[in-house]
Amino acid sequence: MELNLAPRLNIITGDNGLGKSFLLDVAWFVNTGSWPRDINPTISGGLVARPKPGTEGKITRSYKALEEGEKAVTWVGNFVYDLQKWKFPYIGDVKRFPTIYMMADGSAAIWDPLRNFNDLSLFVSETKDRPWAFVFSQEELWRGKEDANRRKLIQGLVSDWANWQKEKGEKFLLLERLLQALSPDQSKPFKVGNLIRIDVNDMQDMPTLIMDYGVEVAIVHAAAGIRRILSLAYVLVWWWEEHRRAATLYNTDPSEELTFLLDEVECHLHPSWQRKIVPALLEAVKELSKDISVQLIATTHSPLVMASLEPHFDARMDKWFDLDLDRDNGSKPEVKLTDRPFRKYGDAESWLHSRAFDLSSTRSIEGESLLREAKKLMDQTAPSSEEVKLMHQRLVDSLDAMDEFLDYWRLFWRRKEGEE
Repeated sequence: MELNLAPRLNIITGDNGLGKSFLLDVAWFVNTGSWPRDINPTISGGLVARPKPGTEGKITRSYKALEEGEKAVTWVGNFVYDLQKWKFPYIGDVKRFPTIYMMADGSAAIWDPLRNFNDLSLFVSETKDRPWAFVFSQEELWRGKEDANRRKLIQGLVSDWANWQKEKGEKFLLLERLLQALSPDQSKPFKVGNLIRIDVNDMQDMPTLIMDYGVEVAIVHAAAGIRRILSLAYVLVWWWEEHRRAATLYNTDPSEELTFLLDEVECHLHPSWQRKIVPALLEAVKELSKDISVQLIATTHSPLVMASLEPHFDARMDKWFDLDLDRDNGSKPEVKLTDRPFRKYGDAESWLHSRAFDLSSTRSIEGESLLREAKKLMDQTAPSSEEVKLMHQRLVDSLDAMDEFLDYWRLFWRRKEGEE
């Protein structure tokens, strides 16, 4: 496969098991030199890609020269069977961007060139002076994690939020702005509530959100979709603040680019939220800095997500990739990646019929089968009166009285009665 990414938005569709998450894993690897599961074996995804035995394992990455003075660079990573690892050649001072990977299971991986190991030509080594990357399970992301030397890698969303709220400094204000930008309804944005205690045996101050119905709810009790958005906002604030601190220590400028990988962008989100999440995320990143640009690579199964992109999709900066199983490839079906031209289908149902999802019908399986039988009967030259009556009763029993198919059927039925 060859994936020629657009500079802003890259959306990937395809059936389960065809490789959407795999493409994100590879994108993470070629920018960081690691596989998330190798760094943190407690997460469920992000496993190392392994070539089929007997074949050459090869991953090639190319950078285009986007600015004057930059050089286009291509290098190849090879799988070393004896070591069961991937190895890159030395690539020198090629610019590589900070990368955030939000996985479908709630895990998060963060790689920062100022804070993490930065030589892809070497294998992971316990003697390196920096972590290869930061990879946190959902529980670690929320509750914190220490390294083998008991140094705190991350305080966790709960503790950091509580501390930021007490300080009422820039980090808390940034978190509030991100939550507002990512809210499902901009007329009713997320509102941060008071810190509370939820357990007499737990001394942790717990952040809350004020729900639409006026009640303060502890964030650990929030719905799964809300927790996913809270994690997104927190990771962005945490990475940006730590990145800026590192830039100060190294006497350099913060990065102006960010690669953001997001698996199953609609995960746990209500349909009304699915219609807004990708445009909202692109806008939310601007809250970090007016100078930062994000390259978003996201996967989705949602026709609502695809429909939501229609007013925002720009073919100069965005691309839609689609994975399909080609069954016409002789006796061996093959997964193919297609760079599809983005078109406006108008609504989510039309997107379900598009090449993104390939559905022949949006009805139930039983309803689709019934209509197929009815259409077949309507196409007959001389169906029997008994068959027509029986099908009429089945349709009336199964479909809503206002179903548009019944209008076509009634015309056919009346014409049939008139003939008799």
